[in-house]
Amino acid sequence: MTNVYITNGMGYARVKIEGHAGYGAANHLPEGHDLVCASVSILGQTAMQIAIDMESEKKVSIAQMICTPGLIDLRILPKSAHAQELQDKIEAIRTGFEILSSTFSDYVKMGWGHREIKSGMVYPDGKCLALGKDRE
Repeated sequence: MTNVYITNGMGYARVKIEGHAGYGAANHLPEGHDLVCASVSILGQTAMQIAIDMESEKKVSIAQMICTPGLIDLRILPKSAHAQELQDKIEAIRTGFEILSSTFSDYVKMGWGHREIKSGMVYPDGKCLALGKDRE
């Protein structure tokens, strides 16, 4: 199972992807033929490349970039003039993950712990989740 967590607000973006889809193994495909894992990987790598490109253009600062087998954890802080640009690009990445999650729901899940409570996270609707309160 791959878990995808995306926080995307005007002053902060985080993309965290962890785990392995397991679609190939579940469908008895040879190693290297997991199309769900490949899709997850390319979306994650695209998010990282967006951050790298925007940082080289001095539009954002990368606060964290971890890329290891089974984990991508990316935290990006945009310069105020480029916050909307970053937000739009991260939303495109989110759309890709939402498609994967709905098409391959046994292999890709989205959300912070699938309803886990997080403190101080900013969501696209502009609301900040307070400690002890669920977003919904």
